Amino acid sequence: MKHVIPYMIPESTESSKDWSEGFNREDPVSTKDLAELATHPDTTIRWQVAQHPNTSAETLTGLSTDEYSPVRLNVGLHKNTPPETLMTMLEDPSDSTRYGLTLNKNLPVEGLDKLASDPDKSVRRGVALSDNTPKYVMYGLTRDPDPDVSRIATSLYRWGEDPFKDLFGDL
Repeated sequence: MKHVIPYMIPESTESSKDWSEGFNREDPVSTKDLAELATHPDTTIRWQVAQHPNTSAETLTGLSTDEYSPVRLNVGLHKNTPPETLMTMLEDPSDSTRYGLTLNKNLPVEGLDKLASDPDKSVRRGVALSDNTPKYVMYGLTRDPDPDVSRIATSLYRWGEDPFKDLFGDL
C-alpha cells in the first residue's frame, strides 16, 4: 500500500493531472508542474512541492523564503537544494528550519561552523550530530554551555593520535 500523507489524496498518476488537490512524494509530478505549484496559495501544496524529489533547485530556491516555516524546513532538508541557498537560510527565524539545515549533506562546512554558535541548543545539537561537522567545530561544541550539546559533541568527537594536529593541521 502506498503511504499517503494526510491531506494528500492522489486519484491518478497521469502526468497531465491537476495536482492542485494534492499529491505525495511517490506521485510522478513533473518538474514543470512542481514549479507552477510552488506559487499555489495553499500552504499544504507548497509544503508538498518542497518535499517532492522531482522539485528543481531553482524552485527550491524560490521556496526558501516562503512565509510558512514547514515549507522552508522541507527546502532545508531537500537533497536538491543548492549549497548557496542553504547558506542564505542560516538566519531563518525558525529553529526547526535551522536544525533541518544541519541534516542536509549539501550544507557547506562554513554553514555548520556558523550554526555551531546558534542561540538555539537544538540547532547546536544538530551540528554536533552531523557527519559533515569538521573537527575544529566539533571540538568547540565539546565546550558548549548546554550540557546536552557538550556531552553529544564529546562522545562523538574522534580524537586522533595528536589532537593539536587534528585541530590545527601542520603549522
